[in-house]
Amino acid sequence: MEWQLFLKIILESWDILADSSIFILAGLFLSGILYVFFKRENIIKYIGTGKISSIFWASLIGMPLPLCSCAIIPTAIKLNKQGADKGAVSSFLISAQETSIDSIIFSYVLLDPMLTIFRPISALIAGVTCGIMEILFGKKSSLKQTNKSNKSVVCNNRASMHKLTLAEKFKEAMAYGFVKLIGDIALWLFIGIVLASIISILVSPELIQKYLNNDFKAMLIMLAIGIFVYIYPSTSTPISASLIFKGLNPGAALVFLLTGPATNATSIVLLLKNFGKRSVIIYLFSISLTALVIGTVIDFLYNYFNIDAQASVGHIRELFPMPIKWIFAFILVFIMINAVYRRGKNKGFESHDK
Repeated sequence: MEWQLFLKIILESWDILADSSIFILAGLFLSGILYVFFKRENIIKYIGTGKISSIFWASLIGMPLPLCSCAIIPTAIKLNKQGADKGAVSSFLISAQETSIDSIIFSYVLLDPMLTIFRPISALIAGVTCGIMEILFGKKSSLKQTNKSNKSVVCNNRASMHKLTLAEKFKEAMAYGFVKLIGDIALWLFIGIVLASIISILVSPELIQKYLNNDFKAMLIMLAIGIFVYIYPSTSTPISASLIFKGLNPGAALVFLLTGPATNATSIVLLLKNFGKRSVIIYLFSISLTALVIGTVIDFLYNYFNIDAQASVGHIRELFPMPIKWIFAFILVFIMINAVYRRGKNKGFESHDK
């Protein structure tokens, strides 16, 4: 019986991967293009050193950028050293971790249009909320100076990027999307798909109904899980989709999508060390408050428009015929294996940023 269960998990994982492979590849492609053609050294130009405007731009700019896991904190440090205030830095940290162009596309294939739209909107609101609260209630201080190596995060090997030809830029974009970025998220993507498969096979709708039958109670539980357990965006998306399919209310799923990626230990340590306890409290409170409020709004909208969340999840999966999905799934698996192999072979490969 154990091998049968193991086989079911493998087959279910493959189905999820096949359904989403085309869109994951599209997200990697767009991430690479955005990485090359968005001049990150000009981020501070748009953020500026103002108050509310800097917070809004910091959150807005952070949303789509394909940030690899190792670059979030150094980028925030660099922004602050270039003149961005604490509110803008906190805002950028939240939106950059909660969503990106690849996670938005991944959400579209596994979730539904409403959650896909509200995920980045919620990240923007959470970032702006945190920034404003930092201005109102935070202490006036700035990030401590760090060693010069942090400077590489925003402009690492980028000084001459504008001198590259279009073909060279395209090559750089593909290298980032299909080698560096996928190398960073491959393990998390694998974990998310496998966990989603396990939930799909082992968790019954009756179990969800028994313990998560109250929508607000479900949001509080998912809030606690999201805060205390770091969940990478690529991991949280398939897990949320499986839970919704089993009966979890979409508001609770959105809470999980927002809190898991943004409340990792690294961000908390950064804020605690450089901004103080008050900023950490503001950061966690802003994320939690925004997630609960928007989660409640989401549940209201689904009920008001009589939308069946279980029926709408994964609506796009049947867009392509199975042979096409299998081809792209094999391509994605090959790219993932190649990226992980190259990353392990060349640990000196310099990390890129957004």
